[in-house]
Amino acid sequence: YCEQIGLAFQVIDDILDATDGENRDEGKATYPSLYGLQESRAIAHHLMKHARQALEPLGDRGRLLLAFCDYLEERTN
Repeated sequence: YCEQIGLAFQVIDDILDATDGENRDEGKATYPSLYGLQESRAIAHHLMKHARQALEPLGDRGRLLLAFCDYLEERTN
């Protein structure tokens, strides 16, 4: 879970930086600059799917961690 969610956070953060119009990451090696926005979104989705799957054995005890997954995917800034 931690590895998947950590990498997903970075990919999503790179996507948000690339789409905010400020070009903060211009010239840097980010997921969108390497893979494009569409593929970066697919990578983030794939990572989040695996993070959620890692929590399945926890049942209700993983509820808060699942909510964190939802928050990251819905994040806009």
